[in-house]
Amino acid sequence: EAAARAFLARHGAAFGLTARQKLVVRTAPAVGQAGPVRFERRIDRLPLFDGDVVVGVDLANAVILVNVAGVPAKVTGRARISRRAAIRAAKAAVPGLEGAGAPRTERGWKSAGRVVRPVWRVDFSAARPPGDWRTYVDADTGKVLLRVDLRAFGTGSGIAPER
Repeated sequence: EAAARAFLARHGAAFGLTARQKLVVRTAPAVGQAGPVRFERRIDRLPLFDGDVVVGVDLANAVILVNVAGVPAKVTGRARISRRAAIRAAKAAVPGLEGAGAPRTERGWKSAGRVVRPVWRVDFSAARPPGDWRTYVDADTGKVLLRVDLRAFGTGSGIAPER
């Protein structure tokens, strides 16, 4: 972790890191082991969704890889809408929604075009249309920025059966 942090302190701007972004370590190899160090980016103590930085280090603690998502430097907006309003917007964005389970929400930030916006991430399962829905709602305007069915586009590792 120390080698990865030192490298990013020196060269982070080349990978889109800004002074406003703070890095929180999520996973790191054991001392003396090679492997990836995964950092979550945070802005104002809230996560920057889908903006992780992964730094690969070898046995000598040399950086051999840096993997980052493209994140714009410009941050605009502020959170104005409530959690309830975000849930309503997320559910309204799924046509013909029936049998929606209890939503899980988290406030954070999300890249949206050429800027980073404040968002609510709203997750819920539904009977119809069947899916595990993840929706990013702009916390300033209430507009849906992105909706994805996690069943169709899984985010974890593992083996998925053929359809």
